[in-house]
Parts: sequence; structure tokens; C-alpha cells
Amino acid sequence: MFERTPNKMLEKIRAGKPAYGMQSYIHTPELYEVAGWAGLDFAMIDMEHCRLNHENMVNLIRTCEMAGMTPLVRVPANEPMHIRYALESGARAVVVPHIKSGEDVRKAQAALRFPPEGRAGICPAVRSAKYAQATWEEYMKESNKNTSLIVLFEDVEAIENVDEILAELVPGRDGYGMGNADIAHALYTDDSEPVNWRHPYVAKANSIVVPKAKERGLFQQNMAFTPDLDGIRECRERGADCIMFHPDIDLFQRICVGLAEAGKAFDKELEDK
Repeated sequence: MFERTPNKMLEKIRAGKPAYGMQSYIHTPELYEVAGWAGLDFAMIDMEHCRLNHENMVNLIRTCEMAGMTPLVRVPANEPMHIRYALESGARAVVVPHIKSGEDVRKAQAALRFPPEGRAGICPAVRSAKYAQATWEEYMKESNKNTSLIVLFEDVEAIENVDEILAELVPGRDGYGMGNADIAHALYTDDSEPVNWRHPYVAKANSIVVPKAKERGLFQQNMAFTPDLDGIRECRERGADCIMFHPDIDLFQRICVGLAEAGKAFDKELEDK
């Protein structure tokens, strides 16, 4: 019988509860151990905005599993090779950026799914299959059932093609995310003005995508603006089922800024004495 570490993110979402995790940019195993042992459900290992090689990715997936946390991987691009590496290494969800059409989703699903759903490469000697041929058929079925595809809406073209994109995702297994910052940036055309991160079209895009996805039974991955209870509540109100906290490096940067400002304030106190 084939058994593997559970997809805690998917289990909680299927039970009607939100899953909590970290968007992970710092690729140090100790931080993943801290997050997992603290009780977070998942970590999203970022390979789009961070320079992470595949060997490190595998080791971070191992770290997640050892710390009781479900590993997700955001691949650099919608390419079969990137998706295969994440799948065979043990990722329980693959996050694909800049999906713009139904054809884009079909391409990603084909790379992520085994027959009869897709065309993922056949090789029992991979980590996700426990390097075993004897349970290969069971592994393929388990992977197809419990490995999520999460597509990101980050372009105006994606909003225009929302129906065909959502139609290619499987309710109860697959999800989506709203790349609001990317959408706002895509609308930036005048370098004499700052980027309008609150561009009205961003709200319009969410009003189009979110109800349609919810009606179809797809889960939403979204970001909590603050790492606290208020941040969770606000993120949940936006429809999130899979709640991520700000990239670990951003949280660390905020801490460092606070420490530096505290030091400057104390220096001023000394000067004023």
C-alpha cells in the first residue's frame, strides 16, 4: 500500500477550515523547521523571485516534511520541466505564475498529472514515489487526487479569460491566487507617476474572478497583510482558504527596520541627556 505525508493544506480546506502558511523566500532549512514546529500548515517555496536551485528545493521539501509542514513550490514559469522537478521532488501543490488562458492551464495540468488526466513523465525511481515501482499505480492515483495546481491571475488578459481558465481547474483539488500587485503593475504606463497599487481595475478584477471561482468550488490562496489575527480575519473576508503570511524575508526586513529605528531613538535619548 502506498502512503505518503498528508497534504495538510488540502485536508484543512476540504474540511472547510483555512490553512495557514509562509511564503518562503529565505532558503535556510532552520527557518522551515521553525515554521513547521511552530504549527504552520504549509510553506510555499518560491522559485520565481528567488535564485533557488533544484537540489536546494528538494532539501527544503524534505525539511518541510520532517517539520510536519506541507511543501508547496511556486515554479519560475509555466514550463513542464519546472513542474516535473517540483512534482517528482515531493511538492504537494505547484503554484504557476502568469496564467493567461485555458490553454496555459491545460499545459500545466498535463505536466502535473499522470494518465489518464495528463502526461507527466513516467519514472518510478523518483522521490515522490518513494523510488518504488511496486506501488507506482497507487502513487499516480494518489498524486492526481491530492496534488493541487494553483494558478495565479496576474495579467489583464487572464481576467478577460477567467471562464476558460477556471473551467480547466478541478473543484476540491485545485485553486487560484490573485496577483493584485502584478495586475496593478501591468496597468503602469506612465513613468512620470508612481504605480497605482490601488488601481480601480484591481478591485474590478477580484469582483470578477472570486465569485466565479467560489461558485465552481475552487480554493483561494491569498496573502494576509499583517501577521496577526486581524490579518487573518481580513484575508478570510477576501475569500481566502489558503492564507499565506508575508514573505519571510519581508518580515525579517520589518524587524530589522524596527530595531534600527529603536537604536536611533535611543541614541537621541543619550544625546539629549
